[in-house]
Amino acid sequence: MTARYFIATLSVLVLLTACSRNMPATPSPPPGDSIPPVKPPVDSTKKTDTTSNIYIAGSWQCQVDGVDYSGTIDTSFTRYDSTEYSDQRLHPDTVLFCVGSSSDKRANISFQLRFNRYPTRNIPYFTGTFNFDTCSDNILQSSTYGNSSVQFFIDSTSASSVKVHFTGTAQSTNSGTHTIANGKFTAGFRGGNHDPNNFQYQSSLARLDGFDPTLVIGYFNEARLISNSLVLDGLPFGGDIQDKFRLIVRTGGTIKPGIYHSEDGNAGLQLYLPSLYRHYINDSQGSLTVTITSVKGNTVYGNFSGTNPGNGIEPTGPITAGSFAVRIKNYVPQVDSADKWAFGEDDGSNTGIFHYRTFGGNVLNAALTQNAGHYYLTVNGESDRGASVFKMVASSGSPITKGLYSISGGFGAVDSLYFVSPEKIWNGNNTYLYSNSYSPCSIQIDSIDAHHVTGKLLGTIDIYLSDAGFTSAPIGEGRFSASFY
Repeated sequence: MTARYFIATLSVLVLLTACSRNMPATPSPPPGDSIPPVKPPVDSTKKTDTTSNIYIAGSWQCQVDGVDYSGTIDTSFTRYDSTEYSDQRLHPDTVLFCVGSSSDKRANISFQLRFNRYPTRNIPYFTGTFNFDTCSDNILQSSTYGNSSVQFFIDSTSASSVKVHFTGTAQSTNSGTHTIANGKFTAGFRGGNHDPNNFQYQSSLARLDGFDPTLVIGYFNEARLISNSLVLDGLPFGGDIQDKFRLIVRTGGTIKPGIYHSEDGNAGLQLYLPSLYRHYINDSQGSLTVTITSVKGNTVYGNFSGTNPGNGIEPTGPITAGSFAVRIKNYVPQVDSADKWAFGEDDGSNTGIFHYRTFGGNVLNAALTQNAGHYYLTVNGESDRGASVFKMVASSGSPITKGLYSISGGFGAVDSLYFVSPEKIWNGNNTYLYSNSYSPCSIQIDSIDAHHVTGKLLGTIDIYLSDAGFTSAPIGEGRFSASFY
């Protein structure tokens, strides 16, 4: 497992700019004299000092297999690493973390640079890790622990920033080894705000850092609004591509400030570190609260906390002090209707593959109809600005009323229940969730009159894998409301 490197310290700026010359001593006044303080001139145009909020502009560029990429450094900071689990424990030093995005805002890149100033580690380059998603989920990665390596060379430093060039190879689990050439980046030791991109939380199960074993810090390699849910996929700094962090918030078609709870099916969290633990918090287990504090254009800020339910191997533990800031790709707000549908699905897998998801959208129309002695309730919905389709149909030999409608019996039957979305699921297919005779799926009507109906979706739903098979998943917190016109 790749080592992690965390722990903030203000002393790194001093370490980075230290040199051999001595600063001139402050002159002492003759005995009996004193030096009066110098009062600065009054300048009504002088702005308030903003040193504590220094912003250092940053940029990066490189070639991957001869293809040019470039963009901005969005978030950068330094931490001091002497973690018990890394090779830095005997030679503690400063680590620079950077996250950037491509010029077209489609790809994300990250650098982790260790300065290696300890005398016995006098190597010709500076070690670190490199992650680049090249506009896809095929993340290219290199580290000092893997079969590929990107070498970083420091060109110059100042009191607030560093210039680096780099070259080497990066490995992809999907497409082998790739050549990284003509790489350069400039980053501040504290700075970068083109597109804020970071998350952090504390967990008693983390065991990642020598000074603060509960702290995890990372960045998002994918952030999208899918089927009314904000889906944030991230990687811990210093982690490898098997490490996963996913935060889900069902916000509606427009991302807006508010408080969202997992117990309502409106929030979920997945943590997966293969050699340490894997945990899920959703509507059926654990407790999670996500607060979106502000939305500025397509950038979202928030915090989260909760209780990790454990998985039978690792113990239960709190998740605290969670926060995030992220730009949402291709975000276009969608008007939320008064009538909506929503549900979650989780196949219960503990493999680290992201199977838990929430879905939701607007109800377009609903109808009560009768045909050949049978009565029907039909609800049509959509999501993703019409790119996704939801439909449910309940039927009965008598007028539709309150009660349970199920494939296995009840007041009536479930004739249809499905959701189709262009979102790619883990097997590469479009998302297709549906009911059939193998799924004990039910529609519970809680209230109904001549103008409105509300209810719940219960049981399990099938997930299409291929023409040869499917898997089933429990429906979590499924619900709908619709009006008749």
